[in-house]
Amino acid sequence: MDYAFIRHNIFDSAREDELRREIIPSLFNRRLVALRYDDIESVDPKDYLTHEGKPWRSAQAAIGRLRSYCNEGVVIGAAYGTDIMLVGRINPGTEIRPEEFRPGVILKTAQLVDVREVRYVHHPILMIQPPYGALSLWAAGKGVLEAVMHGRSVAREPGNLHPGQHEVLCYEWLRSAAKLERLLMPLGRGLPDIDILGVNADGRKVIAQVTYQRQPRELARKQEVLMRHWEEGMKAFFFLPRGARLEKFSQVRQVELETVLEDLSSADDDATRAMLKAMFP
Repeated sequence: MDYAFIRHNIFDSAREDELRREIIPSLFNRRLVALRYDDIESVDPKDYLTHEGKPWRSAQAAIGRLRSYCNEGVVIGAAYGTDIMLVGRINPGTEIRPEEFRPGVILKTAQLVDVREVRYVHHPILMIQPPYGALSLWAAGKGVLEAVMHGRSVAREPGNLHPGQHEVLCYEWLRSAAKLERLLMPLGRGLPDIDILGVNADGRKVIAQVTYQRQPRELARKQEVLMRHWEEGMKAFFFLPRGARLEKFSQVRQVELETVLEDLSSADDDATRAMLKAMFP
């Protein structure tokens, strides 16, 4: 069974605040997921067109995915604009129901079953907007949904983290290994293709790139860009997944993300243990 997320802004204007306050709690309490693209009853993606009569791509994609998930079944995390996400199943063969919540306000809904309420503060990765539209699969969030549904901890693997969390772990690894003392820019928002920029205890600059990419061409490109920024006296690190194939150069130390996790997991300080427990609840 697939694992998907729905984070759809059903009411996107100030004039619809009243509708939002009325309908969103109803969806939450009734354990419904919902899409709203045009206030029509059709659940056929081909019926969703722009004002110019052209295919409304985002609407058609979302309605099509919901139909597919209802046919085949899916575990889904549903966001409602609150501090809680509902995680549950859409069973195979579930009907998509157009429901008129108010005159002229029609949502396409599907029933969730076996539902858990998950607070974002306990699973921070769920706060992040999935990258592929209102309703989609999301590899980085799959491990969390899987763990929630089976009542177990999230597996301590890099693939179960967001890229921003990879950067945090690599920063903590550099700091705990006395290879970095101070940041010069926020993580991930420094120079192009440099995710960590700081200085070590000797005042030397430290630059690092962090990626979970495995494609050899993309890895080579990222390392090449990192090396362009390198100057004599700098320390450069390239954090990448275990087993990735990439040529090594003396200017750059390659460190596997799995090694970062293993080293931090063996740390004996309470703060590091608490950080990892929060990332992999």
